[in-house]
Amino acid sequence: MLQSFAPFNGKYVLGKVLGKGAFGTVYKLREYNTTNEYAVKVILKNIFYKIIQRSYKEITSTQCNKNEYTGRP
Repeated sequence: MLQSFAPFNGKYVLGKVLGKGAFGTVYKLREYNTTNEYAVKVILKNIFYKIIQRSYKEITSTQCNKNEYTGRP
């Protein structure tokens, strides 16, 4: 568990894992000063960069496939 995850320290209590997926893990958070609860998805930096690279490749390939008559994909 990410109990010492820096952005949450001092403001939130990191709770249990709500779910895991291909891109990250979803945790339950609770504010220290209130009873407000939230869910936050934590994505590891190396996975985030892979998502960005994949999206960039898809955008680039779509732009290259424009119809020569209409100028649209």
